[in-house]
Amino acid sequence: MIADLCIGARPVQILDMGTQFSFLAVFCFLSVIPCWNQSQNEKGKQAILSAIKASLMIQLCMLPIFLYRYWVFSPYSVFYNLFLVTALPWIFTGSIVVIGIAAFSTGAARIAAVPVQWSIRQMLPVGKALLKLPGAVIVTGQPELWGILLYIIVLGVLSLLCYRKGFHFGRLTILLMAVGLLFRMKSGEPVVSFLSVGQGACAVIQSGQAVCVVDCGSSSRDKVGEETLLNYLHFYGYHAIDLLVVSHFDEDHRNGADELLDNGFAVRRVIFARYEDSCGEMWLKERQYQGAFDAVLAGDVYGIVSGKALVLKVLWPKSIPPTSENSSSLGILVEVGNQKLLFCGDTDADGLLAMAEECGEIDVLVVPHHGSRFSVSEEAYRILRPKAAVISCGKNNRYGHPHEETLRELGKIGARIYRIDETGAIQMKP
Repeated sequence: MIADLCIGARPVQILDMGTQFSFLAVFCFLSVIPCWNQSQNEKGKQAILSAIKASLMIQLCMLPIFLYRYWVFSPYSVFYNLFLVTALPWIFTGSIVVIGIAAFSTGAARIAAVPVQWSIRQMLPVGKALLKLPGAVIVTGQPELWGILLYIIVLGVLSLLCYRKGFHFGRLTILLMAVGLLFRMKSGEPVVSFLSVGQGACAVIQSGQAVCVVDCGSSSRDKVGEETLLNYLHFYGYHAIDLLVVSHFDEDHRNGADELLDNGFAVRRVIFARYEDSCGEMWLKERQYQGAFDAVLAGDVYGIVSGKALVLKVLWPKSIPPTSENSSSLGILVEVGNQKLLFCGDTDADGLLAMAEECGEIDVLVVPHHGSRFSVSEEAYRILRPKAAVISCGKNNRYGHPHEETLRELGKIGARIYRIDETGAIQMKP
């Protein structure tokens, strides 16, 4: 009845995540848990087991909506919820007592509030401690609607069986196995996505179970790594990056990668250009990165085979530059599916021409230096003749990217131009 009143007064409220979770939890508590937990007046060990079972059922009921929204979950949340359920009544009661004392003496109320405040402060550290345990976060990706529907059917049928025939661990096992329906299936078809990160660059190449990230950074937005890129990876069910390519170490190509490495996100291999000052190796040392890495030059080749082949050929730089700068940006030719994509970082016109002479015609050019005129090479464009040109830059950026000269020269060769500042994120399926 309360739900009818709330939604009737403001129908859009049904779309609110808090509303969905609240009413679903109440429905589970009133309708589902009694089917699975029919014993009364339990004591001791049985009471503890029943409490764990009830917490588990609430989690299993809410899991479809939770995963549809967040794409990850923690198996330890069952025990954390038990901790919260146990602590909250004491905190609520203590708060009422403090309010009552405050009516007579604010000084005494401050003293009485100390244990209540202490109890509240313990909740967050307990949650953080649980997240440090092995297997604390499981990435499922956003489940397909058919998977959610099948899961709900299984939950309903098993709940009905428990209601009629009593609880049985075999039925609980089947329900836990049905959680697999909520894991997003990774397509074997390759996908290339250029994320919207403002004045910066970030591309994600998916090929079956494998995922490669080329650059991640922005000079106009914060947290493009731990929010924009991480959310994308979690949405598609990836818990690790197989290969991270850093074209150079300007912040608009790198600071999002800093966030991922600093927060311990799994990156299996990192590649960057080889420099005389070893700035790439020092960068990884600062991040306390323990995985594999390679400092590369033109001629190096990397292959990731998962679903369809994903091959990366390093085209630039050809010799070891002194340090990381625009002209020494890593240039790579990516072959995925039936397409060739050229990533150039912020290389200049000479570097672009050298890459063009090496690789010939391509399908997609990731326009160097966010469309700057200083990276335009008419001769390189004529050699490459890309069908599509992707420009990653921020809307109304202070550099005026992309420059008119760049757009004009790309237009001359008939390339279809995709500007992330105008369209937002771009996804291609080679």
